Amino acid sequence: MNDTINLLLIILLFLNLYILSSSSIKTCIKIIAVEGFIIGALSLLLHGGTLSYFSISIGICTIIIKAFILPYLIFRSLKTINIKREFEPFISYTASVIIGIIFFIIGLIINTKVHFPGISGIYLSCPVAVMTSFTGLLLILSRKKAISQILGYLVFENGIYLFGELLPLKDSYIIELGILLDVFVFIFIVGITVFHIRSEFHHIDTDKLSHLSDVYGRRKNND
Repeated sequence: MNDTINLLLIILLFLNLYILSSSSIKTCIKIIAVEGFIIGALSLLLHGGTLSYFSISIGICTIIIKAFILPYLIFRSLKTINIKREFEPFISYTASVIIGIIFFIIGLIINTKVHFPGISGIYLSCPVAVMTSFTGLLLILSRKKAISQILGYLVFENGIYLFGELLPLKDSYIIELGILLDVFVFIFIVGITVFHIRSEFHHIDTDKLSHLSDVYGRRKNND
């Protein structure tokens, strides 16, 4: 069992590096879908000895929402706004991969200092959880396209979800279900927002929107 979990964590590690190095938004969405499937599978495997009908149903719902429903909704939004790639991010793709590796090393250091009860023989859980969370934050901060920042938010949520699996909290599945519902609503809200931004300004580059805000502020002061 532990070998399977460690293998999935290794795959998740390389997926994080892949999404940091990819400029194709469609590819990134597919990676998000695979990560969602792995996160859902890990939630079942990590509780393999104490599975109940409720925990199994939550694990299956996690896979359905993260691996299928959310990627499908984002693909639909992508067709509406008609963009394919992330050009000239604030942090280059090579630098992003290097930073991602640094995040993983930080996770390894934390793993040697902190003991997570209930998790034994799975040495990559904490490092991959740390790396996944910070990978999501890095995508949010370094990408210009709003849709790429949405993907970063989902990666960040995957890391938080994985952290939740490391801590044997009572009724933790209820907490995770609440997080999933928050993300589900968030995607709807952001999808509507991105659509209106695209319709109004004919682009979704957040740096241009910030520049537009500065110009508007100067004009208002002059008036």
